[in-house]
Amino acid sequence: MAKARATSDGISPAQLARAQSKLAHATQIADQFAQSAAEAGLPARWHTEMVNALMTNPESTFAQVQAKGNVSDAMLAANSLGGGKIAPAIQPDALGDVADDLTYIPLASPCRIVDTRVAGGIVVGTIARNFVVTPSNTGQGGAGCNPWTGYLGQGLAGAVAVNITVDANGQTAVPGSYLTAFATGGTVPATSWVNFAGGQVASNGGILPLSTSPSFGFTVLTSATTHVIVDVTGSFVRPEATALDCTTTAGGTLTLNTTTRNGNTSAPSCPAGYTRVSTHHGANGDFANMYVQVAGDGYAFFYYGGSTSVSPFVYAKCCRVPGR
Repeated sequence: MAKARATSDGISPAQLARAQSKLAHATQIADQFAQSAAEAGLPARWHTEMVNALMTNPESTFAQVQAKGNVSDAMLAANSLGGGKIAPAIQPDALGDVADDLTYIPLASPCRIVDTRVAGGIVVGTIARNFVVTPSNTGQGGAGCNPWTGYLGQGLAGAVAVNITVDANGQTAVPGSYLTAFATGGTVPATSWVNFAGGQVASNGGILPLSTSPSFGFTVLTSATTHVIVDVTGSFVRPEATALDCTTTAGGTLTLNTTTRNGNTSAPSCPAGYTRVSTHHGANGDFANMYVQVAGDGYAFFYYGGSTSVSPFVYAKCCRVPGR
């Protein structure tokens, strides 16, 4: 057996197992709406879009989508998880456990990185073939798309979500033939990725770890000769928690005097992408003769003395989670 090498971003077997479980859960929920999607006449990409929307949210929110009665409501829910007036909530732990979880970065549409029917020639049974994930994959029969288009984080992706297809048309593979895939230089898995027979086209999706030598490398090994097609749907990177990025947003100012003795003001809205985490108040002028109480998401101000005016105001602390 070849000695296993570390994946390109230090991804552990435990992280891959948790990511695989989450991806399987997201796929199962999307599959639940297949009949509804067919009745609605949706293009095939709806399935990938729903899985991607689910994968970019904590798994604890999946039940909100699963409970919907049709694909339209499910897609709406999948794209607004954690929604509401203030969304998403400032919850750094939603990034996942840095030691055990992975962050999924979806692609808008699958990117074909391998097609041996186009380039490279058929994969011969029992002879391993190495491939790489690069910004241009035409040398491997790929479509020339960039599988890192949706990659927003820093560092290197340690694994990719892929759909691997075998095309054994014209081949004499016996039933039960198999393909397995793994990080180049790693241990050959004990289980198959997809099973097939001669004349069949079969596929299966999953998470494929990548090696560092060659960079972003993976290997396929088949028990029988067949063509192989690989499509990337997203990438996995380690979560990276960072300090909250916060700003202060000022609200409206009231003018209170001996005539206008009271008034209310709400907390200001936050900039796009930020969530209000606290509100504060202050005043310019005769603050000593003013009474303040909480009122909804703002404050009620009462001015009860003095001969000058006072100008109370409200401001909000707005934060966002910049880490991945």
